[in-house]
Amino acid sequence: MDILMSCWKFFAQNILTQPAYFIGLIVAIGYILLKKKWYDVIAGFIKAVIGYQILLVGSGGLVTSFRPVLVGLEERFNLSAMVIDPYFGQNAVQSGMADPNGPAFIAGRSFSSVMFLLLFAFILNILLVAFKKQTKQRAIF
Repeated sequence: MDILMSCWKFFAQNILTQPAYFIGLIVAIGYILLKKKWYDVIAGFIKAVIGYQILLVGSGGLVTSFRPVLVGLEERFNLSAMVIDPYFGQNAVQSGMADPNGPAFIAGRSFSSVMFLLLFAFILNILLVAFKKQTKQRAIF
């Protein structure tokens, strides 16, 4: 039983807390449910992880390189514009969860709890599509 708990702890701390791997896991589950071959499942996982990391690098580069331009425009022409920070929502959730006096359902929890919530919502969505005759749900969100 200790081996299972240590495996689960490793999975929860190293896979579910990393958004790139979490997205890859969702893609792999989708390929498995579509009954694809094992090498298609692995290829889909790798493509999703690498694609997410490329997206992060690109958006981070855009934000860091474009922000000084907007600051200069604001100083010169009194324009108020901002580049949307891709980590703004994540930072807000993490600071809200770290506050012990915050909302009762998230106070004092770690960010991996959010990943568990996303995993639960994804599984629930898959079940809704699986029972599409009763639920009329035809797409996975």
